[in-house]
Amino acid sequence: KREFDARMEIALERYAKDINTEARLVHDIAQSIILPVAYRYQGELASTASAMKQAGRDPDLSSLDRVTGLVSQLEKAAAHLEETLDHTSDGGTLAHAKYFRDKIVPAMAEVRVVVDQLEAVVADDLWPLPTYQEMLFIR
Repeated sequence: KREFDARMEIALERYAKDINTEARLVHDIAQSIILPVAYRYQGELASTASAMKQAGRDPDLSSLDRVTGLVSQLEKAAAHLEETLDHTSDGGTLAHAKYFRDKIVPAMAEVRVVVDQLEAVVADDLWPLPTYQEMLFIR
């Protein structure tokens, strides 16, 4: 029993540390790579719409609206992930691991969902990471 408990404690601690590292990386990538690209694309769409208005055309703003909505969702998801990461362990290693399972992992998934949606709409020449198409050798 003592050996089992010791191994369980080590496994739970490692799980929490691994998820913590992954979550911080997800947050950093969202903040320093994906959001700046999304802002840039959002700006390009807004500039195009403005140029069309100046040319006397009525621009279709659906792409700009979609990107703007996704940018807002990503900002919120990244902030939520950051908030969940700012937690101190109250309880033992099991409670800490459960917190990571129940709070951090879903917050990471929330960021992932929005980033996947942005990947589908942001221009390929701006997207800084390998796309699913590139990873699957479609392109």
